[in-house]
Amino acid sequence: MTTPLETDLGVSIVDAVSGRFVAVLRVALDKACPRSPVLDLFDIFGKEAFLKFIDVFQGMTIEVPTRAKMEECMKHVGIYLTLKRTQASGRPRTVRQLASRYSIPAGEVRSIFVELDKLFEDEGYLLP
Repeated sequence: MTTPLETDLGVSIVDAVSGRFVAVLRVALDKACPRSPVLDLFDIFGKEAFLKFIDVFQGMTIEVPTRAKMEECMKHVGIYLTLKRTQASGRPRTVRQLASRYSIPAGEVRSIFVELDKLFEDEGYLLP
């Protein structure tokens, strides 16, 4: 069974008064989410991915990180993986090398490792 959203998604209809096409989905989304970038999501993802996005995240508020934040987090994962693969006896040296490479204090390298080790354990991420 199709829903009105699936039936009308992306469909344009002719307005009987003006004789011009009306983008039904765009009007509906603008009414449902004024001042929201949700229309941009439709343009970026397309119909199928947009519908799945709506089904999965309907009613939720989503935080979108900046590219800089994502790059920082990826660097932290790299630090974690490097230390995790290093045998315990070589870790102090590797901590110093990573601190030097990323121009951060050795204590911060260790904090990153501890924080991500807990995240990997809590979330069940697998390492090779």
